[in-house]
Amino acid sequence: MPASGKFDLTRSAKMQTAIERIKRFAASRAPLFFAGERGVGKDEAVSFAHARSLRADKALHTVNCPELTATLKSELFGHVKGAFTGAVGESNGLLRAADGGSLYLAEALSLPLELQSALLNVLDDKAGCRVGSTRRESYDFRLIAASRLDPKELINRGDLLQDYLDRIAVLVVEIPPLRERMEDLPALVDALLERAGYQSSFERSFSNDARKKMLDYDWPGNVRELDVVVQRICAFAGAGRVEAEHIERNADIPWFAGVYAKSDEAVIGKPKRGRRSKHPLDDIRRARQLRKEGATLKEVTQKTGIPRSTASSLTR
Repeated sequence: MPASGKFDLTRSAKMQTAIERIKRFAASRAPLFFAGERGVGKDEAVSFAHARSLRADKALHTVNCPELTATLKSELFGHVKGAFTGAVGESNGLLRAADGGSLYLAEALSLPLELQSALLNVLDDKAGCRVGSTRRESYDFRLIAASRLDPKELINRGDLLQDYLDRIAVLVVEIPPLRERMEDLPALVDALLERAGYQSSFERSFSNDARKKMLDYDWPGNVRELDVVVQRICAFAGAGRVEAEHIERNADIPWFAGVYAKSDEAVIGKPKRGRRSKHPLDDIRRARQLRKEGATLKEVTQKTGIPRSTASSLTR
């Protein structure tokens, strides 16, 4: 991912809206929640928000929720000596470690139900007990959470408590997928090239055909996939110019091809349905014109290659 210092450099209206919300919400004390697909940059958004919060001079502590199980309650809350077998000493826990700063629950909707329930009182009262103790201790942290999962589906399955969701998602910012902000792709590639130590840019180092292949792809793995692909094609190209053949080699790696995609068709370097122009802004203008002429969303998608959901939002 590009450095957080460049997180707000965007030409995308959707991304600009998300960034403005982050800046507005950053100074609030209310819990902040980031929604978005895998790889869109939720961790970057969290760092960006924390750096502009009232606790910017304090630490940002991350809890990777998928790693926690109900039996690891002490990891969150800490424990006293003798609380369970093996508790030979005391532990303050992750909540105490975040005291005074910000607590980031990564993939917060993956937290086990028992821990969701245990966190409810802490989030309400900012106080709780260490495992093995009845003494309540106060906490002072700003809660930030993020997840790629669908909360409605989790609630319907019984894997998510509505009360827990209500506590952690007071202020919500959705980070758009890369396919809905393709005008940012050149700048993102430039930032990734710079981070990888290459003194080049998307416009200077990529041929016209190579740029077209990059812009024609939907990037189901989002910016994270873009990062992987940029590193790989730079290795293929070496110090030379990036050509279409370097990008096509991604489709020739059986283990990797389609790992981010739902089907083998969605692999960079392979042709896909729909025709896209060299510049996504041209597609946007064409989509709007087609809608003015009475074309259906299906027809717009077929003629421009823009996903139906994107075409709908662009032509409202």
